[in-house]
Amino acid sequence: MERQSPRALRRLKRIERENSLRKLVESNPLLTDEDLAEMLKVSVSTIRFDRARLGIPEVRERMREMAERARSMLRSLSPEEMTGELIELKINESGISVLETTQEMAFKGSNIIREIYTFAQASSLAMALIGSEEVLIGRARVSFKHPVRVGDKIVARSRVANRKGNKFLISVHSYVNDVEVFVGHFIVVSLGKGG
Repeated sequence: MERQSPRALRRLKRIERENSLRKLVESNPLLTDEDLAEMLKVSVSTIRFDRARLGIPEVRERMREMAERARSMLRSLSPEEMTGELIELKINESGISVLETTQEMAFKGSNIIREIYTFAQASSLAMALIGSEEVLIGRARVSFKHPVRVGDKIVARSRVANRKGNKFLISVHSYVNDVEVFVGHFIVVSLGKGG
């Protein structure tokens, strides 16, 4: 068997790393350079260099592009009515939103975020999924799993679990990093056309 030169081995390793980087970003566009560096066991500067070579924008740009696409599909709410930034939307199927928490959202004298913000993010995401101009939350069953703190980024993922006529059962799971902080099951009722 022919031995490869050190240069050829480095090139092969770089190609494998770049392929892994591309797959990771495709599967989770919200990964930061720091997250990617940790996952691939390389430096942040290596990730930035690889992203530049591959034409992969930084996480803020990826989120901005996703948000623009998602907002263009939004029918049931205006972007201003959303709690959190809508970054992915597949009408009547699934969606993702991100909420950056601030001190103004916390209980007075605390760094713990009031539950109303976590609930508002989840309920507005559930309503956004429906391809109708008029929707209401008919019922909600929610569970707050862990406290959210000032500075946390809440990522809410939703999906339509079932549909009966104009009623949609939607589940929303919210995370801070990899910790589930909220679970909600909403019955969303479509009052208009398109739902």
